[in-house]
Amino acid sequence: MAKEDDLFQPDVRRINALLLKVGERCKDFKKIKAESKLAHDEWLVYMRSIWRFNHMTSYVKTGVHPAQFSAEIPRRLIKLYTFKNELVLDPFVGVGTTAIEAMKLERFSIGVDINVKFLNVARERVQEFLNENLEAEKFKEYLPLFICGDARDLSFLPDECVHLVIAHPPYWNVVKTSSLSRDLSNIDDYNAFLKEMEKVFEEAYRVLRPDRVLAVFTGDVLRRVNNVTQLYPLHSDYIQIARKVGFRLWDIFIVETKIRMSGGKPMMGSYPYPHKLFSEFAHNYLLIFRKNG
Repeated sequence: MAKEDDLFQPDVRRINALLLKVGERCKDFKKIKAESKLAHDEWLVYMRSIWRFNHMTSYVKTGVHPAQFSAEIPRRLIKLYTFKNELVLDPFVGVGTTAIEAMKLERFSIGVDINVKFLNVARERVQEFLNENLEAEKFKEYLPLFICGDARDLSFLPDECVHLVIAHPPYWNVVKTSSLSRDLSNIDDYNAFLKEMEKVFEEAYRVLRPDRVLAVFTGDVLRRVNNVTQLYPLHSDYIQIARKVGFRLWDIFIVETKIRMSGGKPMMGSYPYPHKLFSEFAHNYLLIFRKNG
């Protein structure tokens, strides 16, 4: 293991120190609850079943990770489902969008990713944010803990230690995020992919505190496999998996997106047969699951 990678290896002492700090900061629940209230206009917007964004936060697209999402998504989730000083986990943290939003909202966070390259970018982005912010000292209290690891094996975390899990897993193999053998986006068999994703849901359930939320951001995919083109309903299959491991489906938000051709190219039918046309995807799903309390 290269020395530069050692920074991201699971360190029990650092993890325990973070969990201890979270526990201490969350003791005065009445106080942190009062400090975490949403404004009335936020409630009105956040609880609509369709989320539309008129702008994208300027730092969202780094050009490094092929599947980033708007910073407004984790921001809303963190404000809706956690209180100040609580702990957020992102098991597919990528270049750190969720971790940065957690820090800005005075929440602690752990970001896990299998790709060290992305973790290095995430760390650089955190430092850039601190360098540009006049309140850097306040936010330094909430520095994210980045760990190089596999979302299917979070054994370095104890049971029921996090208050919210935000996951943006690969869209099967539509966009391969790396050449790593254990990267889920490199699994070409759909059923095998779902089987591995079940392990992700199991680990999320294990580390999540009772009566808390797992939020999964995903979209369906259109693929041609063995000369057969069909829609693979990831969001529906994730719901079945989540229920299987013990979660309850709590809510679904539809997130409008730029039109995307899942699979990387247009898959239109043969003219002039309109009954063979495929729709263009202009939305994703934000699935909200709750662990029994």
